[in-house]
This record gives sequence, C-alpha cells and structure tokens, in this order.
Amino acid sequence: NHWNQHAAPEPIHVLQDSACNLPLIAPSIYSYQGKVIAHVHSKEDIPIALNPLDVDYLVISNFKGLRLDVIMEHFNPKQVILDSSIRDYLLERLCEQAPGVPIHAVGEDGYFSARL
Repeated sequence: NHWNQHAAPEPIHVLQDSACNLPLIAPSIYSYQGKVIAHVHSKEDIPIALNPLDVDYLVISNFKGLRLDVIMEHFNPKQVILDSSIRDYLLERLCEQAPGVPIHAVGEDGYFSARL
C-alpha cells in the first residue's frame, strides 16, 4: 500500500470520541502522527456524537448537497480542506458557511501540504 512504499506508519482508524467515550459511526476518521484527520464524502462519514469532534484536518470530497455549516455542527476542525472535486462555483458559498475556520480549496489554492 501507499504507506509502506514510503516507509510511513499506516494511519489508525479512530473508533471512539475520546472526549465523551462514545463509539462513532464514521469509518473515515484517522489518527496519523498524532493528528486526527476526517474525510467526509457522504452523510455516512459524519459522526454521531454528543459534541463536535475535534479534528486537525477536515477533508471534504465530492459531497452532493454539501452544506458546510451542517457538517461543522459535527466537527471542530483546525483546518478545512476542500478537495478538487468541489466545483469553483460552490467555493464562495462554502467559505461563508464556516466563518473563522481556515479553508484550503485545492481547486483554487493548489495542493495542500502539512508537515506531520
């Protein structure tokens, strides 16, 4: 797999919200090098928890009927990344739905890079 090709440790799926110790119904939440990364591309990827889940990076892909303000009710991200599947005409509206949160739109800003 990709992780082994680069001698990197494989990410670990996060199965519980450590803040309230509830199981999450969200298969796309990972812990990697001490960072929590959530990847949302369908409603099934949004966790059911009492409080918003703290994540370092929230990656959003190809989400039909996307409303970032609704997603933000379930996550407390330090950084939102909109991948290149999010169309340009949606970017301004999405950015308005999450005031105060840094948003990186790959289609407009180029690839996202972070040192982990």
